[in-house]
Amino acid sequence: MRTLIPAILTLLILGLMLLLSPILAAAPPPTPVAPQPLSALAPMGLGEWRKQDSHTSANLYAVQFLDDQLGFAAGENGVLLRTVDGGDAWVQLNTGTQTAIRAIHFFDAQHGWLAGDAGLLWRTNDGGATWLVENLLFPGDFYTLSFITPDDGWVAGDSGALYHYDGSDWRPVQLSTQLDIFALAFIDAQTGWAAGEDGIILRTTDGGQHWSTQTLGGTDAFYSLAFADDAYGWAAGAAGVILYTQDGGVHWRPQASNTTQTLNGISMADRFTGWAAGNEGLAIYTGDGGATWLQDNPGTGFTLRSASAPVARQAWLVGDAGVIVRWQDPRPTPTPTATPTHTPLPTATATPTSTPLPTAIPSRITLFVFFDHDHNANYTAGDTGISDMVITLKDAQDIIRGVASTDARGLVTFSNLPSGAYTLWATMPVGYYPTTSYPVASNLGSGEQQNLQLGLVSDYDYNYMPLIRK
Repeated sequence: MRTLIPAILTLLILGLMLLLSPILAAAPPPTPVAPQPLSALAPMGLGEWRKQDSHTSANLYAVQFLDDQLGFAAGENGVLLRTVDGGDAWVQLNTGTQTAIRAIHFFDAQHGWLAGDAGLLWRTNDGGATWLVENLLFPGDFYTLSFITPDDGWVAGDSGALYHYDGSDWRPVQLSTQLDIFALAFIDAQTGWAAGEDGIILRTTDGGQHWSTQTLGGTDAFYSLAFADDAYGWAAGAAGVILYTQDGGVHWRPQASNTTQTLNGISMADRFTGWAAGNEGLAIYTGDGGATWLQDNPGTGFTLRSASAPVARQAWLVGDAGVIVRWQDPRPTPTPTATPTHTPLPTATATPTSTPLPTAIPSRITLFVFFDHDHNANYTAGDTGISDMVITLKDAQDIIRGVASTDARGLVTFSNLPSGAYTLWATMPVGYYPTTSYPVASNLGSGEQQNLQLGLVSDYDYNYMPLIRK
């Protein structure tokens, strides 16, 4: 029986090569390159952080940027900071309190709310020059704020305390728990989540009238929620636990954060790109919706407590001892190509018989992903296609044009593409790295059908291909 196995494997490999030979023939073998560590697959600039001067040593618990210029940060001793130039200069606003501020929500440079210890709940309509005190007679601490509009907001804190703002008054809302609530996220007037102690996540679909428990006990606590849109959301908390949903919170699934450090804050610029901040100066990044989280060190050993990523190319983290750090993608922002002005052609005096133009063939890119057992940066006998590998297609402006998974043969196709430059990125399991040029580059012509390939190996014995999980 053992003598039959090599023969059977040989026949299978030859059959696979015959099946794929038309595809691979069109793509010249790539130039072999040295294997890259996983860190090389991170976005350019990962690890390049700049510390900003906060002019305070107070612990900072919250940060919010409305865009890449206007931002706020707040923390203990009533400290509230504002910047209008992306953090090059932070100015401390006078709050007149020594009470710790745990949460902030600003709508613009003038209008915003603060929440914190001992029931602190204030608002300003003049950029912090004056503050209006909302006295809810709540003796505990508030930890989180969430607003849909300036007239529709929520605040939550100790022992399941939850209040709703209707534009004029704050009214208590009954939760089905007395656990501390550390995070709120509402995506519209009806749908929202509350997360907190004992790993609880609660959901409402009727504006807070009723709440259902979605998770409980999966971790000691969830400290932060982030929703990129009405479908994609994340929860981060103790022991590095991250859960995500892609169906508006109906189901939550774990993601591998690759850390056991507590994650205190998470912020997603979109459904693909985001940062989380944690203990001992930890920051983790994802560029693929959390399928892969990469650890980074912003250069401070202090606990980081909050994150804000208003756009995919920039992020701010704040934490203990007044720490504020900023990450900015060092790649230059692409300059849009100017649309040429067309000079109208003169009107023809006679209508000639028009010759039909040839039908344009849609451009297409097909990528073959294979396990490069012999590390030779080319598909050869013994190599095997990798199924269920998520591939992201980006254009020259770094805009995602498509996301799809490889089929059982290791193939994925992106069709009906305009001509131009593209890159293809793979969501690789931890320990995988490419042997071929990466990211896979394409300069696609009009009507062109390109066949490309990506070879991968792993830290495992390369004669063994680990299971690729969906």
